[in-house]
Amino acid sequence: MKYLAFRRYDVVREAASRKCASSTRARLDDWEERLDKLWAGKPVDEMDGALLATVQANPSLSREPFAEMLQGMRDDANEDIRYDAFRPDLLNYCYRVAGTVGEMLLPVLGLDGSNPKVRDGAVALGCAVQLLNICRDVRTDLIGRRRIYLPLADAKACGLSASDLEELIRSAPTAPKELRRLIRLQNDRAAALLRKAEGALPFMDIGQAVVVGVLIELHWSLHDEIQRREHDTLAGGDDDRVSVPKLKKAAITADASSAASIMSE
Repeated sequence: MKYLAFRRYDVVREAASRKCASSTRARLDDWEERLDKLWAGKPVDEMDGALLATVQANPSLSREPFAEMLQGMRDDANEDIRYDAFRPDLLNYCYRVAGTVGEMLLPVLGLDGSNPKVRDGAVALGCAVQLLNICRDVRTDLIGRRRIYLPLADAKACGLSASDLEELIRSAPTAPKELRRLIRLQNDRAAALLRKAEGALPFMDIGQAVVVGVLIELHWSLHDEIQRREHDTLAGGDDDRVSVPKLKKAAITADASSAASIMSE
C-alpha cells in the first residue's frame, strides 16, 4: 500500500522533469484535482486509494507537504529560474521539492510526525540534500535546464553580478575565488541543516536511526567532497562530477549495519 502511495509521486515528479512545460503543467493540474478529491475521501484510483489509507493511518501527515511539493514542481516547470535570496526564496524552494519528501516519508519509516524534533529533522535533511545537489550541479542546471539556483544576493556579496555569475558558470573552466566563496556559503548552510537533522536521531529507535543516519552520513560525505575540491564544482566537467565514491558509500552502510547489530544485542 505504501509503495503504491509513493509511486504516485514518482509519476508526478517524472512529469515535472519533462521538456514540454505545457504537458507538465497539465499533469500537475490533474494531480492537484486528485489531491482535492483524495482529501475529500474520494480517491480516483488504486494509487490514490493507497495514499488515502496512509494519510488516514497517520493523522499527523497533513495536506500541506503534498500541496507544497506540487508548487515546487510548478516552480521547476519554469525556465530561466533565478532566486534573489537564500532566505526565504531558495530555502522555500528546497522545502517544496525535497523537505516535503522528508515529511511524507515519516509514516513509511514508522516515525512520529507530530514530534516537532522529528518533523523538523526530516525537513532539514531534505533541504540539505537539495542544497548539496545545487552546489554540485551548478553548471548542469544552467546548461541543461537554464536555471541558476545560487542566490543572487549572495553572489553580489561575493563580488559577482547576475551576468557575471551566469558567464562564469557557462564558460569558466574552473571556478574563480568569488564563485567558490558563493558555493562554500551554500555548502556551509547544508552542513547546518545536516546537523539539525542529526538532532532528530535520539527520538528514533535503532532501526529508524540507522536508516536516517546512513542518509545523513552519505550527504556529509558529499559535503566533504565539495569542500575537498575547495568548492570548485565546475572543474572536471561531467567526467569528474562531484560524488561520493562507491567504496565510501559501501563503508558507511556497512558501519551502520554493524553498529545496529551491536546495539540490538
